[in-house]
Formats: sequence, structure tokens, C-alpha cells
Amino acid sequence: MRTEDQECTESKFDKIQDLCSGPRSIVPYGVDPVFKRGTQLFNPDFDDAQEELVQKFYNCSALPNPTYVISTSEAQSNNEPPFCIELFSSQGLPYAFYNHNLTERVSHTQTHSSHFEWRW
Repeated sequence: MRTEDQECTESKFDKIQDLCSGPRSIVPYGVDPVFKRGTQLFNPDFDDAQEELVQKFYNCSALPNPTYVISTSEAQSNNEPPFCIELFSSQGLPYAFYNHNLTERVSHTQTHSSHFEWRW
């Protein structure tokens, strides 16, 4: 879990730094380096023009209700199908880190110890 920075209202350290830790965020972040050119972990075997391989690993149609457009007063995000907002950044790159409910994962692995499934 991480936090979003915000301006400090009052702090004894405000002369040193004007940003404080804000509320916790569970939004996906980062980029899967296997699919990002220029990273040491980039795999050119997965670099196809139709982007079919990345969709095999990050399959939005497997989600119960994938989202492609989010519009709020603070921000707007538009992803063209098949690149849902839950799995892909607005640049069309898959996120590297996700929040998972540990209670669900622990109970699921205890009941299905020989087979693990991702649950979104």
C-alpha cells in the first residue's frame, strides 16, 4: 500500500519539506517492465504490433466489469478497448503493482492449495 503526497497543513518540518503523506491509495501503479521498451527486463518476443500477447497476460475480458472511461471532477481517463483502466495505464502499458485483498487470497489458497487463481 502507498500514499498520495499532499501539502502539509501544519508541521514542524514545513521549512524542510512542504509535502506530507496523504491518504492511502490502492490504485494500480508502475509499469510491467517486460512490456516496456528500454527497461532491462523488456522482452522483445512480447513486442507485437497487434498487442495480442500483452492481452493474453492482461486480459480485461476476464474481469467482471472492465472500465474504459472514468470521468470525475478531479481527473478523466480514457482507455480504448481492449485496454481497460483496471489493468492498463492511459499510455496502454500494463501496470506492475496491484492491491489485493489478503484475506481473500489467504482463504482462497487454503481452500485451493494445489491451484491458484487470480480474483479481481
